[in-house]
Parts: sequence; C-alpha cells; structure tokens
Amino acid sequence: MRKIACILAMMLMLTGAPALAQDSVISSGMTTSDRLIGTGNCYAYGFELIAGASTAVLSIYDGITASGTTVLAGQVGTATLWNGLRLYHPVEGFTGIYADVTGTGAQYTVYYKCR
Repeated sequence: MRKIACILAMMLMLTGAPALAQDSVISSGMTTSDRLIGTGNCYAYGFELIAGASTAVLSIYDGITASGTTVLAGQVGTATLWNGLRLYHPVEGFTGIYADVTGTGAQYTVYYKCR
C-alpha cells in the first residue's frame, strides 16, 4: 500500500499540481496552414511537425506575420515522418508568434505561452 501511495505522489509531482494549470503551456492544436499563434509578449516552448506528401519545414517568427525574425525552425525530410522539439528555456516573441509551414499536407502543433 505504501508503494502505491509513493507512486501516486511521484506522479503528482511529475505532472504538476492542478492549482498551477493557469500558468501552463498552451497547444496551438494540430493545423496545416500558416497562422498567428499569439500576440504580444509570447514564448515558444517547442513544436511537433509531421510531413505529408513531401518535405515539411516549420518556421516560427517573432511577429504577427511571416516577416518577423525567425526564432525557431524545424524540418522533416521524408513524407509521413515526425519531428519535434521541446525547449527547457523557451524562445521569446516580443510582438507575437507566427507559424509558417511549407510542404504538401504538412501538419504542426506549437506549444507556447503569452503574457
């Protein structure tokens, strides 16, 4: 019984307490098109990228369009493969975070937080 209690306590510590949920990282949701992820002072914590019928490239910009500074990028070189990146120290977008994806059928999710 003590082992079960210890395992449950460790799982709670590793997954975080529910009281901290308001400060957690947000998922943009899986999408296939370029889009504005967040405006204002935002932090990108990582992404997941899945290639479709061709090579997929995801660029994340500091800005509200694809004309800002690239702060994070990734590529999947072969169709239907996956690439992901998680950062312990997020990159900052001072004016927002915009995601630009290329590649037929490419899908991505961005993990972020805005203040």
